[in-house]
Amino acid sequence: MKKPSIANLLFCTTLGLFLAGCLSKPALGEKRFAFQTPAISKSAAGMDTLVVPPVEVSPSFAKQALVYRIGPNEYETDPYAGFLASPDQSLTIPIRASLANSGLFSTVTGPDSLIKPDRVLQIYVTELYGDFRDAKQPAAVLAMHVVFASFGGDVILQKEYSRHVTIQKNTAAAVVAGWDQALDEIMGELVSDLNSAPKPAEKGLAP
Repeated sequence: MKKPSIANLLFCTTLGLFLAGCLSKPALGEKRFAFQTPAISKSAAGMDTLVVPPVEVSPSFAKQALVYRIGPNEYETDPYAGFLASPDQSLTIPIRASLANSGLFSTVTGPDSLIKPDRVLQIYVTELYGDFRDAKQPAAVLAMHVVFASFGGDVILQKEYSRHVTIQKNTAAAVVAGWDQALDEIMGELVSDLNSAPKPAEKGLAP
């Protein structure tokens, strides 16, 4: 039997070390993100108590993995990046904090609170994705349908809010930063609308 040459032995040894090195590398770590939540700082000024049920998110975007739009009708999920909590929970917390900071309500609570609410604000998120259809102009997209009503069910305000924020990179971190900006802008517009919405006496609503 022909003995292997020194060159062959060196090649096999080098190849083995290379493969071992590759196999021993740690797997790519998963990244988890959360929306920025403003600290509750403004003192309450309004008279009404507002209840904000958990935000509902379209089933298309309700999973923890981030979603990217890559074609007219084509989407993909990121196997390495997702929300720290579910999207509905991730959005509910900063939205309640923003409304509490608005000064429009005496208290902003969840549905489990023992405090009887005067008003209710429901939010349904229709779009939540990174838009990568144009590689040169990636964007973060956030859209939601909002219903503001008396606790008895009389609708005071119903409106669609949407933002398409251009981001600098096609990365998960950039998309989340874009969503933070989008949510901040939407909440600013929503608070302004709530402030100018008809008061109960103007619409004959029960207080």
